[in-house]
Amino acid sequence: MRKLPASLLSEFAALDPRDLPSYFGNQLFPADSPWNQNISAAPVAENSAAIIGRIMNRSGNRGIHPDFGNPITDGALYGIPVNVVDSSTPKVNVYIPPDDGYPSESDNVPVPIPAGAVIEGDGPTGPNPSSDRGDSHLLVYDKSANVLYELYNATRPGETTFPYGGTKPSNVWGAYQISFWDLNTNDFRTLGWTSADAAGLPILPGLLRPDEALPASEGGQGAITHALRVTVVQTRDDYVFPASHAASSRTDADLPRMGERFRLRPDFVIPSNWSPATRVVAQAMKDYGLIVADNGSDFYFQGTPSDQWDMDAILKLQGIKPSDFQVVDLKPTVTAVSVVSGPTAGGTAVTITGANFSGAAGNLHVSFGGVETTAFTIVSDSRIDVVTPPHSAGSVDVRVRSGSTQSDADGDPVFFGYGESTPSAADLFTFSDASSPPTTPPTSPPPTSPPPASPPPASPPPASPPPSASPPPTSPPISPPPASPPPTSPPASPPPTSPPPTSPPTSPPAHTIGHDPFALGVGPSIQFRNSDQTIAWTLTPFPDLPVSVRTASGDFNGDGTPDVVAGTGPGSASRVRVLDGKTQRELFAFAPFEAAFTGGVYVAVGDLDGDGIADLAVTPDEGGGPRVDVYSGKTFLKVAGFFGIDDPNFRGGARAALGDMNGDGADDLIVAAGFGGGPRVAGFDGKSVVANAPRKLFADFFAFEPTLRNGIFVAAGDTDGDGIADLIAGGGPGGGPRVLVFGGQQLRTNQYVPLANFFAGDVDSRGGVRVSADDLDGDGRADILTGAGSDSGSGVAAYRGKDLAAVGQPPTAFEFEAADDSADGVFVG
Repeated sequence: MRKLPASLLSEFAALDPRDLPSYFGNQLFPADSPWNQNISAAPVAENSAAIIGRIMNRSGNRGIHPDFGNPITDGALYGIPVNVVDSSTPKVNVYIPPDDGYPSESDNVPVPIPAGAVIEGDGPTGPNPSSDRGDSHLLVYDKSANVLYELYNATRPGETTFPYGGTKPSNVWGAYQISFWDLNTNDFRTLGWTSADAAGLPILPGLLRPDEALPASEGGQGAITHALRVTVVQTRDDYVFPASHAASSRTDADLPRMGERFRLRPDFVIPSNWSPATRVVAQAMKDYGLIVADNGSDFYFQGTPSDQWDMDAILKLQGIKPSDFQVVDLKPTVTAVSVVSGPTAGGTAVTITGANFSGAAGNLHVSFGGVETTAFTIVSDSRIDVVTPPHSAGSVDVRVRSGSTQSDADGDPVFFGYGESTPSAADLFTFSDASSPPTTPPTSPPPTSPPPASPPPASPPPASPPPSASPPPTSPPISPPPASPPPTSPPASPPPTSPPPTSPPTSPPAHTIGHDPFALGVGPSIQFRNSDQTIAWTLTPFPDLPVSVRTASGDFNGDGTPDVVAGTGPGSASRVRVLDGKTQRELFAFAPFEAAFTGGVYVAVGDLDGDGIADLAVTPDEGGGPRVDVYSGKTFLKVAGFFGIDDPNFRGGARAALGDMNGDGADDLIVAAGFGGGPRVAGFDGKSVVANAPRKLFADFFAFEPTLRNGIFVAAGDTDGDGIADLIAGGGPGGGPRVLVFGGQQLRTNQYVPLANFFAGDVDSRGGVRVSADDLDGDGRADILTGAGSDSGSGVAAYRGKDLAAVGQPPTAFEFEAADDSADGVFVG
């Protein structure tokens, strides 16, 4: 807001009688408005230090400034006045200039402007010329209806020139913009529209008023229970709920967005010798914070002009510096559920504990594994009482989402809200006593259950993997909207590192099935190669089918030689064959899914029950659900079948891997979303899987950037020699050939420690990369074998576990071309 020129201040002596702020007991917006949200317990935003640091560097950490005053003692009408009317005040039309104003972003309604209306920038004894008024906000509050009219660049009937240029007809009111706010409801602008304020926010609810701040002995209520409005010099070209409009072309990540929320640090000690009103203002900054509403001077917060203000006392607030503030993250968090299990029929009463549950403006959603419940009560910002909905059997995340996807002014979908809670071990709820899922993945989702929406597209990859990263969210929905194509690039950064254990654990070594030889699927053929890369034998397992082959290897018959599993790619009914590694004789063959499903399968091998015999996991490719079927290596009977990724409507399939991630001597099951899904990974205890009661090893998480939508390939093996299998992720089709290895020891405590992060092959390739793990050099560590992705040639490369490092490109142990060419790349296993 602009202060009147100093040359005019001495001209004013007294304020003539006017309608100044009074709200007559009316509530400004409902209790769950973001303006009325207590944010004292909200976590600090990740970029808080960067944003505050930039403001400090720009302003010299100059104290914050009350952008209002006492017109008697100041000699100026400093602040934003409010004109209070009732239903008897006649309404007038307001002219909005078509070229200079914002008629298409205005509420073109008549406004009850009273006689003698006060405009921001006026003098204390009468109007100022339009050229001296600056923003010239005109606020009119109808106390009878509890509605608000706000005008920007307001111009009186006797004036023909707007404060910021342009002309208007005489004898009519004019303004660049009109916003109408029904304060009885949660009212917002159309997304992308401005308001009388640059952020698309109302002005009045964020103003500091004496009727709130002053103690009861001085006619106030002695408490402020809403956020305050604040300006900063620079903002980003972005907005965040509750704002709806940006006013910048800058993209710097250390700039605040319109609508950003600042909070006075909890450890700031409010001086006891400040006046009661001054302490109330400071406490409101701790409890409710400041919302960025406009570009202006740094940390100028606005209020109404009033002769009740003791400005000598209020100006003590300048002792608060920008360094005393934090930017807060208002995305909901779930820290506990009071009941952790219940029947699949639903009806279980649960108390959810966490933070940031209020302020959603009637747009809060609670879901159990993607199934929303409508039976809940928001008790406080940290508590929701809820009744579970019906749900299929299994463990699911309880998630709280503040906001929803809406259409902006251009008709584009935009998420408007604070976001959704990140899943964790603390939010798990188990539904029991329901029948198991179907034995085959349906080929199309139920028409009445669309998949959840996805985040915006990913940004291009760096030329080489970055040395550091940000933590991955742990299990958002994997299904993007059908109309949004997947991005063509891999994510920009992996999860961050945390310190590894100071000494190796004493758990037993990771169980490994099949050393040295390895199998490749190259077009329609299997290549079974020795550890020196020479071919032991080749075979076309499905000569009657025009399909590529997916492979895995492990010892099913106990003869010490890995056997080979072959699964069909897309183009025919799904088939799987298990072939003896010595003789190529068929040990077992079956059709894992219904004949109508022709999307192909993936196969994975490991010893899930620790009996020394390999077991088999089969997952559908694109068109199938994220399902895993597990077969005993002894009997070849199916022992388990379930959705490895808890999104049964997703139709991108799944990919699996097996490795001992808990050190119990039996391999565990890793499941990743297939094509079209985010890079979501789930882990299950192997022994619980073969008992058909899968139990999670760690919280689901995104291995790569959550905006990725081509799934990932996975493997598991002990690359660092600590006795625990590590998780190996490879970029999915459409992404770069990026390989990222997470420490398995740390994953068990939901820490995401990258042991390696590199590109296997041409960084410009967009076929992804297939991965497997095996001890190729006999040193007791798993090595990584990679195969080229679709339309990326037929290259195969190996990387020794001992050569992996968190930063840098490891040397190849060997590399070769498996064929002259292969349109479907190479599957390794």
